[in-house]
Amino acid sequence: HAYFSNFNEHVEIAAPGDGVLSTDVTFTAVFDGEKNYPAHSLHGAKIADVEGELVYCGIAGSGCDKKVPGMICFMQRCIIPFSDKMTQCIDYGGVGIIIFNDDEGGATNNWYTTETRIPALSIDLDTGREFYSKVGSIVSIVQKIDEPQFTYSYKTGTSMSTPFVAAAAAKIWSHYPECSNAEIRKALQEGALYKTKEVEADADADAD
Repeated sequence: HAYFSNFNEHVEIAAPGDGVLSTDVTFTAVFDGEKNYPAHSLHGAKIADVEGELVYCGIAGSGCDKKVPGMICFMQRCIIPFSDKMTQCIDYGGVGIIIFNDDEGGATNNWYTTETRIPALSIDLDTGREFYSKVGSIVSIVQKIDEPQFTYSYKTGTSMSTPFVAAAAAKIWSHYPECSNAEIRKALQEGALYKTKEVEADADADAD
């Protein structure tokens, strides 16, 4: 299981949710006047293009280096919730926030916030290190819908595992439309297999 998995005795059923290929309709980047740096928009944040001076704000616990109306807050991911980081940014006059990851390999495309007043982007640690040299300069948050085709990216979290289970339920229900939702739920609970190497080996043997 993934390190963040909530599979335990309190969960009825679990499904794959780590690194699932998914459609991604939004192009998101940070622009420093010379090139675009790939980024991800935090789920729940405002979708908008904004521009301002990049101001370093640490992890948001002790405030930003300075207050600049219309600034872009530059913060590191850490224990402080994303919504709290965004609230502090707004209090300092920020119109957007860029959060860089605090580990080398962590995904940055599945972060959530309940703060919806400003756009918020996440970037990986290496990009964050490079972007630190941009503090004090004017940068832009750029977000637009890709048309006419979807783009794809690997996403992680309950947003991936939940539709996996819903699709399985829909598939079963389409074959047994006379069943109630409770019966379909029971069928999933009783028919799902705990994924182990032994189960995978048995599946391979059946395929042969």
